[in-house]
Amino acid sequence: MPKIGDMFPSKYLKAADLEELQKRGRLPVNLRISRIVSEDVSGGEGREKQIKPVMYFQGKDKGLVINRTNGDEAALLLGSDDTDDWPDRVIGLTVQRVRFKNETVPALRIVAPRGEQQQQTQPRASDHRAAAAAPPRQTRRADPEPEPDPDPFDSGGGFDEGSRFDDDDEIPF
Repeated sequence: MPKIGDMFPSKYLKAADLEELQKRGRLPVNLRISRIVSEDVSGGEGREKQIKPVMYFQGKDKGLVINRTNGDEAALLLGSDDTDDWPDRVIGLTVQRVRFKNETVPALRIVAPRGEQQQQTQPRASDHRAAAAAPPRQTRRADPEPEPDPDPFDSGGGFDEGSRFDDDDEIPF
């Protein structure tokens, strides 16, 4: 039986999209940023426009609507608050429980990529805020490669109760 969330697909990532990976302890998932654009995320006709930044990833259709918390974390991890510097960089994406409108709910959070304690970055000369707050110059390590990405809707893919995730886990969005 399909879940109600599957019956109403979204253009944007949500915590439920990573539910299977979370159950199996496979988070954070590494993703390579392809672009950041401003979009109306209001959800349709009759609603007031809400223009927000959306982060898209290589090989993925759904984007991540960037809130202030995730935007600040991405800027810190990537060493720049200029979103033009972010494409082709790798971030980790995980699910954390947060307080929202007097409830505790699952939320997507940007974190350091899996396999990295802390991404060491060297701020760009144009990024004065990061340069002022940065520790002494460090050599930036190469970003880790994102997770392999087989098509989860392929005849051999997808998720079911008997599925198991290995190092080549499918990313379900």
